[in-house]
Amino acid sequence: MKHSRQLPRRGKKEQLWKPGNTDVKQKKKIEKRRKKLFSTLVSEKHIRTQNLASAVWIAERKEARVQVPKGKIFQSLGYFEASQQYLDPLEILFLVDRGILELRVQGKIASVQLAYELAITTGVDWNSFLVYAHLRRLGFVVRKPEFQGSELAASSLVRFGVWKPGTWKRKAQRKPSFYCIVCSFLDPPFLWEQVQAVCKQLSPVSVRIATVERSTVVFFDCCSYRCTTVASLSTS
Repeated sequence: MKHSRQLPRRGKKEQLWKPGNTDVKQKKKIEKRRKKLFSTLVSEKHIRTQNLASAVWIAERKEARVQVPKGKIFQSLGYFEASQQYLDPLEILFLVDRGILELRVQGKIASVQLAYELAITTGVDWNSFLVYAHLRRLGFVVRKPEFQGSELAASSLVRFGVWKPGTWKRKAQRKPSFYCIVCSFLDPPFLWEQVQAVCKQLSPVSVRIATVERSTVVFFDCCSYRCTTVASLSTS
């Protein structure tokens, strides 16, 4: 049996959006859910500020300096410099979006919209954020990988190093549970030879491709000859 030389790819499902493919009952159900969604989005969220961690945005560094860390999650975030903890824009956006962090920009509390704006202007990729947030919510530790020697050739493709809960320690770092490549379903697919070369360079740690279609993240295990879907969960 011949195997495909490219990774699987899903279509755009344009048929679902063509006129006439949705009956009256479906339209009513969609409209009801849409109204419920918008009512949730516009509703005011009440969060006790004393329960929030706090950080200050440092524009020249394009990072935030943590003032008050709260929660175990900060043990696996950012890095320390001169006894100060710093967070990158991706981590900041996740924490603000989750209602965990109060970010101050030029002395004012930043809104979620401003956190998104800071992330976008500093080069945070939306698909990478969705994958990062998805894995973090599942309890994984997700960090930018630090490659050395022969591993450097894989750095252009691999976006994250991912550790299972309880396996990452700042002072005694170990290899991740797997590395993660991020792409969109609409991107040109990777060549199989290209992916296998990355797997060989990073062996024995496995490599998974996280593909994003709208708000759905699907993972493929790349270190076996045939790709296997290992997770498919909506981030919404």
